[in-house]
Amino acid sequence: SLRGLHFVTPYTGWVVGRTELPGGGSVGVVLKTDDGGATWTEVASGSFPGLNAVRFADETHGVLAGDGTDGYPTGVFRTADAGKTWKAIPGPRAASWTHVKHPQPDRVTVWHRRGPGGWAALKDGRLAECPANLDLFLQQRGAWDGLKKPYLNAVGELGEPTVAAVGGLGLILTAPPAPTDPWAVRKAGGERAAVLFLHARPEAVPVGAIAAVGQRDGYL
Repeated sequence: SLRGLHFVTPYTGWVVGRTELPGGGSVGVVLKTDDGGATWTEVASGSFPGLNAVRFADETHGVLAGDGTDGYPTGVFRTADAGKTWKAIPGPRAASWTHVKHPQPDRVTVWHRRGPGGWAALKDGRLAECPANLDLFLQQRGAWDGLKKPYLNAVGELGEPTVAAVGGLGLILTAPPAPTDPWAVRKAGGERAAVLFLHARPEAVPVGAIAAVGQRDGYL
């Protein structure tokens, strides 16, 4: 299964993905083309865990992102020699990153889209990770402002040193790359119900169930 694609030039491109193992888990697949995609060569076969995303800042500096494992806790790798060699970026254990941003050789941001978004940024040669429960992180930093479970869909660089994130219901956040710095809520959309019940008799409406589901999912 191929998951990510990035062309550094009109001729040089990279594809990453994974091969699922019969006993569970997966190994990464990395393919490279130097002729605009006419032919592809597999490189570094079996050297990575399952991969989801690839980005190059230029023809020399690139980043791969995928599953965190015991051997490679962050699941993020970088090259400084056009993919001849790759080194794991140290940092805390991660589940799996689905997206990566690499606008400059010394700037890396990774994130995922499964539930409340976790993200991490390169800081002093390591990945400094935000708590996966971003809504709690926002509350702790005083930036909650009535938001409900901000599911993130994309992260972008706004220039040194600001990062922006967007998500469901029109959510827009901005924050410096350091996870310890506060997020700013620039825009928040409406809210929606977590579940809909239709009953012919008002007395049959399961008010307790509605309240429990709404509280669990953070919509009401």
